[in-house]
Amino acid sequence: MTRTYAFLDESGNQDLDVNKKGATRYFAVAAVIVEEDELPRLRDAVEKIRAKYFQSGEIKSSSIKGKSGLSRRIKILKEIEELDFNAFVLLVDKSRIYSDSGLRFKQSFVKFINGIIYRKL
Repeated sequence: MTRTYAFLDESGNQDLDVNKKGATRYFAVAAVIVEEDELPRLRDAVEKIRAKYFQSGEIKSSSIKGKSGLSRRIKILKEIEELDFNAFVLLVDKSRIYSDSGLRFKQSFVKFINGIIYRKL
């Protein structure tokens, strides 16, 4: 039986008041899912993309700015699209959550959202 790996990352913040300065309307959790035997190939391919577009450090879309940002993002996404992996994304529209619910607390929010994605995986 082959092992399957899932690499997760979050984007956004947990604040339910989406009108507050610095708050995001959406909170996303994304998982890259790959079989163990494909993992070395995927790591090598991602490393080549990282080196080509980000030189050193982690791959962060927030570091792609300026006039050339959109075309650069498209080039990166086209290269990522060619890789052999599956993805699962959970996108939460925080404006649809009742502001007086228990999810207004950061720890409860994170635990609840992560619970959803872990059960699905």
